[in-house]
Order: sequence, then C-alpha cells, then structure tokens
Amino acid sequence: MTPNRVPLAVGSSRGRLLFTAVWIWCFALGTGLLSGCPSRIPLEYRPFFALPLAEQDREIQKYPLDKQVDLYLSGVRVIRPPPIGLAYPIAKSGPAAVPGLLRRLRQAQDEVDQLFIIYVFEKMAKFYYPLKDNTDVVTSVREVVARMQDPLWRRESEASLRVIAGLEPNDSQR
Repeated sequence: MTPNRVPLAVGSSRGRLLFTAVWIWCFALGTGLLSGCPSRIPLEYRPFFALPLAEQDREIQKYPLDKQVDLYLSGVRVIRPPPIGLAYPIAKSGPAAVPGLLRRLRQAQDEVDQLFIIYVFEKMAKFYYPLKDNTDVVTSVREVVARMQDPLWRRESEASLRVIAGLEPNDSQR
C-alpha cells in the first residue's frame, strides 16, 4: 500500500464521512437542489423547461402574453442559470405586449419579478420597439424603480430604465 492511500473501511470515520457526503450529494441531485430546482417549477411548466432553449424560444410565442410572463418569471426565479433569454421573444411582441407588461409590472410585489419585467422592457426598447416616447412605460418603470429597496435590483433596474428612456444609445445607434 502506498503512503498516500488510506483504506476506506465503511466502519472508519473517513469512510462514514465519504458515505455521508455521497448520500447528501445524491439526495441533493435527486431533489433538484443541484440541477436548477426543477421540483419547484410548477408541474404544468416542466415540459416547457425540458425543451431545448431554441425550442423554448419558439414555443413560448404560442402562448398568450400572461402565460409567457408566468413561464419567464417562474424560470428566472428557480432555474440556474436563469433563462433570461426568454425575455427576447416576449419583447419581440412590441406594442402589443406593452399594456399586459405594464399591468404585470404594476401588480408585481416582488422586486425580482419587477426587475425581470423591466428587463423585458429594456430588451424591447433596445432591439425591437422604441419606448422612450411612451410616457406611460417610462413613468411606470421609474416609479417602480424608485420604490425598490434592494440596492442590487435597484441599480440593475436603473440601468434598464436608462435604456428604456433612451438615455443610453442602443446597439443600433452605436
């Protein structure tokens, strides 16, 4: 036996420690703790999130706006890394999505939900539909951001607000 290798007898303290660590890892994997917590995703959304990302982008567009936002917010709350790319197909709807997104933003109590709805508006303004002249959107986002308590969420939302309000050039203006 080489000096660096210590036998792992199940009765030894090192063997019990290894057994416990493997058991915890298997438990965490089995309950979803190491794989984006799929057990916390509502059952009805699990088939959607099981799709490849490209299919998710196509599939989400088949749902009504409220269901798209529900899927998106469920994903960004639970899945790691969060599927923020789902903001793009929602944002692509442009003016048709604005009233529903504003309603959801005003109703959202959770700052994380607010942050990710504002992110959709940012992507809409940056890539699909200018919002700087839509005073309802700019004012509503500004009011929500002003009420945010978490400094990180507020800072990120302020950056999004600058894009929405046209205070920062988007990629097509550079």
